[in-house]
Amino acid sequence: MIVTLTGFMGSGKSSTGRELAGLTGYRFTDLDEYISHKAGKTIPQLLSESEERFRALEAEAVRDIFIMSRIEGFDVVLALGGGSLMNPEIQTLVQSRSTLVYLRTGIETLVCRLEGSEKDRPLLKKCAVADLMEQRLSGYGLASVIVDTDGKSPAQVAGEIYGIIK
Repeated sequence: MIVTLTGFMGSGKSSTGRELAGLTGYRFTDLDEYISHKAGKTIPQLLSESEERFRALEAEAVRDIFIMSRIEGFDVVLALGGGSLMNPEIQTLVQSRSTLVYLRTGIETLVCRLEGSEKDRPLLKKCAVADLMEQRLSGYGLASVIVDTDGKSPAQVAGEIYGIIK
């Protein structure tokens, strides 16, 4: 089984993913970490070079992870990047081959969590959180499971997801 977590940057995908992997015994993979390791560059470096190329790397990485999971026979909790679902190929893969979970987080909470992280999150420099969120909502809306994260710890969110998927 593959459980894919989506949501805006700062929604807790990585933290919740690690917690959920602990509960389920699945392997945890953070897509951004996977891409960064494979490319030998940070995500900000990759995005500054070419967002289009970065999005292609995302799709390639998702394909790799899904293929490895199937061939090697292990279950995965996959934390996508905040904009990954803007790619139709990734949409198709995660909808058809995983349980897609949207970590829904309010704008006020996101702004508080992201305050001061602009240098590590280059897309925040281009538009306000609300504008970027609006652009991505259609992708997040593809999820079959929606969990609200406001006021909850990653462990609480992971427990809620685990209760739904087990």
